[in-house]
Amino acid sequence: MTLEQHLTDLFDASLNLLSDIKPSDWAEANRIMSSSESRWEGRFDYSLTPYAIEIINRFSPDDAARIIAVMKGAQLGLSKGVLENLIGYLISEHPCNILHLTGHADLAEEGTENIDLMIDGCGLRHLIRDSKINSRKTGDTAKRKLFMGGKYISGSVTNHKLLAQRSIKVTLVDDYDKGKQSSKESGSTRKLIEQRAASFGGIGKIGFFSTPELRPSNIEEVFLLGDQRYYNVPCPCCGVMIPLKWSVPI
Repeated sequence: MTLEQHLTDLFDASLNLLSDIKPSDWAEANRIMSSSESRWEGRFDYSLTPYAIEIINRFSPDDAARIIAVMKGAQLGLSKGVLENLIGYLISEHPCNILHLTGHADLAEEGTENIDLMIDGCGLRHLIRDSKINSRKTGDTAKRKLFMGGKYISGSVTNHKLLAQRSIKVTLVDDYDKGKQSSKESGSTRKLIEQRAASFGGIGKIGFFSTPELRPSNIEEVFLLGDQRYYNVPCPCCGVMIPLKWSVPI
């Protein structure tokens, strides 16, 4: 990045009035789901995935959490309800550098296609910059979105080169168990990810999401470092709140 571009980004960021709306409220107010995204077309509604509300709101700038680990079952709606909605919220309300990593390199481009659908469904397309260098698009590509005050970059968690020499305020890692825990050249994958937010001190955010696989499990390792919350549901017989857990230990 040139000095001129860096100064431009700083100026653009200063023009943004940061809001205090919660990510979940923003998503329900702004996102319209198309038939290609969900069987439930229309305005996004967390009544279908109430467990996602606390998770996405942990990424609000005024929340004290800095590393959020979500160890979950498959197909629970968190890609839409947390990851995609959160990226839209950040672009709109709290623009910053966002790194979105997936467990498989092949899924990175597909993930960005879903981000494009979210951008259109939330009416954010006008915020995305499209620049060209030597007739090559650089601002709105399959793995990169530029917007006032920040940028969105997608890639694979196994690509340690992507994690080098980048300053990222919010990093989101999907399917974390699919990635390698470390490499001989770069060391621990988790440490590399955490280092990207070091320059932001106490305001950087990192989210790890995954269905656990065989031990050693990447997501279990991070989950056990935190306060290990579980989503509870009422017992249909007595009404006592009980946690949702796997019937077979991982």
